[in-house]
Amino acid sequence: MRSLKIGVMVLFLSVVFAIQVNAQSRIWGDIIVILRPPTLEETRGITKQLNLTGEQKKEMKDLNQKYHDDLSSLKEKYQIIYNDLLEAVGNPNVKMGTVQKKAKKLNDTHEKILEKEIEYWNDVKEILDPEQYSKMWNLFTNKRLKR
Repeated sequence: MRSLKIGVMVLFLSVVFAIQVNAQSRIWGDIIVILRPPTLEETRGITKQLNLTGEQKKEMKDLNQKYHDDLSSLKEKYQIIYNDLLEAVGNPNVKMGTVQKKAKKLNDTHEKILEKEIEYWNDVKEILDPEQYSKMWNLFTNKRLKR
């Protein structure tokens, strides 16, 4: 009887977690895709269209490298925490409080990623003039949201 209750609780938590992840991906999917700094390929294509000065090209290259490095380590951390959370949810011996702490840690890491992505776009504003920034944003978002 006890194992049946635990099994039902694990199933319930798994379903709730899956529903939450699915809802968040639908709600936040586009914004997460847009805010992610450009890939090297995207940067090359956009840079050509913006007529950047030599100094702007160097600053953008440095900025992109910095953010790719920072985000790479945060995304690795996120993946580890995500896997740890899933393991905890699936383990009948893990208490609900432990699962909640792991979920909070996952959300905190996701928030740090989002903050870093917003910081990137603010730094881009410091490098480009307003016309270049608007053009980059439009090119970038149109390319990323193309389905």
